[in-house]
Amino acid sequence: MSLKFGYGALTPDKIIGSFGPNLFLTGDPAIDQPAMRTAGFAAGRIAFLVPSNFAGADTTQPALAPMDGGVLTSIPFGVMINGGGNYAESIGVSGSRKLSIGRVHIMFDAIIDTVDPANYVASPVAPYVLGAPLYCGSTYQSSVGMWSSDVPKQSGGTANPSPVVCGYCLHVPSVASPYLGVATTF
Repeated sequence: MSLKFGYGALTPDKIIGSFGPNLFLTGDPAIDQPAMRTAGFAAGRIAFLVPSNFAGADTTQPALAPMDGGVLTSIPFGVMINGGGNYAESIGVSGSRKLSIGRVHIMFDAIIDTVDPANYVASPVAPYVLGAPLYCGSTYQSSVGMWSSDVPKQSGGTANPSPVVCGYCLHVPSVASPYLGVATTF
C-alpha cells in the first residue's frame, strides 16, 4: 500500500506512534507481517483506540485497531501510515511495536497495492462522488477500517442510524487513475 500525502495540515508532530496494534507482536517481521495483514492493518485504513486485549497485553493501555463503522461508539483516531505488508513498514512496527498514525485533517490518495490489504471499497453500492462524504466500513460488510461511500451497516444488516463522516472524496477511482482521494474530517 502506498499513500501520497498532502502536507497542508500534517506536520511531523502530528504523525504519532504512541500506540501499538491490538495484537501480539513477536518482533520477527516474518511472523508479524502475515499476522498484521490478516488482522486488517494496512496503510490508509482508519484506526480507532481500543483497550489492549491480546494475550499478555497491559489491559490498562490503549491499542489501535481497524475501525468498525457499524459500531455506534466507534470514533476515528487517525489513518494508519504503516501497514503490515511491506518489509520496511513491518520492521518498524515489529521492532517498536508502535504504529504511525496520520491525524489532523490530512489529505491523501489511497492506492491499492498488491502487497497490503485494500484500504477502500473498490465497488461500493453507492458510487463515489467528488465532494461526497466517506464512511468507515463495517464487519457486516467485510470492510472494517476501509473507506467507503456506503453508509456502514450494523449486525443484522441495518444501516448505522448515525454514521460518522470520516472524510470527503477528493478523487473518484477510475481505470485510468485507480485511487481514492480522501480529505479526513478528524
